[in-house]
Amino acid sequence: MAAREVCPEPGWLALAAALARRFNDRVLRRVYLHELQADEIRSFLLHKRMEVWIHTAIEVWSRLWLSVVVGRRTARNIRRGLQESLERGRFAQRFLLTTDGLDLYAAIVSKVFGFLCIHAQVIKEFRTNRVCRVETRLVRGTQAQLNEALSGSENSSTVKTSFAERLNLTIRQGCWFLSRRSAGHARHAEYLEDHMALLQCHYNFIRPPRSLKLGDQRRTAAWQAGLVSRQLTFREIFLHPLAMLFLLLGVRVRRRACLRSNERQPNGKNISLMKYRESRPMVGRVRYWRVGRRCPRSAQQ
Repeated sequence: MAAREVCPEPGWLALAAALARRFNDRVLRRVYLHELQADEIRSFLLHKRMEVWIHTAIEVWSRLWLSVVVGRRTARNIRRGLQESLERGRFAQRFLLTTDGLDLYAAIVSKVFGFLCIHAQVIKEFRTNRVCRVETRLVRGTQAQLNEALSGSENSSTVKTSFAERLNLTIRQGCWFLSRRSAGHARHAEYLEDHMALLQCHYNFIRPPRSLKLGDQRRTAAWQAGLVSRQLTFREIFLHPLAMLFLLLGVRVRRRACLRSNERQPNGKNISLMKYRESRPMVGRVRYWRVGRRCPRSAQQ
């Protein structure tokens, strides 16, 4: 009988990801959009037939990771990522947006940004898993506007998505779930979303990229964007004002909801990720059972 997946009880990862996600929502505001690049990362859950995509967007001048959406490669998820980038940004003139050759981008960018951006695509042709040809296509705007945007850019002289692809490599190296040829892929999309929230917070506020080194000073992406005045730590992020209040009110509600969903599951079956409390009156003692092991009679009572 196939194992039935249940909602796992929130632990340290869910708590840290909730605080990191709240900090990102509070601080990532009013970012100047000079040049934006968007791309996707392909992975899977449990097995390779359950594909999952991670949609990312990066502001090139400051190297700031603006948005991340975990889900299927659909127009809805792509629009969510671009809409999140638009809500967190501000601009004084039309900026350059570069994406890959996915057909969904043309209509979505037109609906989300309208005349606010110049949209160009990079189309790559592969042969035997290698790039054999690269073409560029101007989707929105004129050639004169594109040349003006490239001449005013400090990082790009041609239409390219190299910064978004470098961000994808950093994400793969920072998250074990996304490593190639790995046996440790995520079993739940919630785990992957929590990892992305923590990794986005670490990338923007804690990790200084090598490309942002000015003399002896190495800046983080948020520092370069003017959101903070120095490099932060996880201690400062988790102890942000109102973080403890959010811990007491928000996470406890989610914990109780997940515990109620676990209690409704039948006992005595090969159920994965089930957690049975011991009969002894000890606070915090939880017993974990893996797939393929039956629940003992003492735990069923």
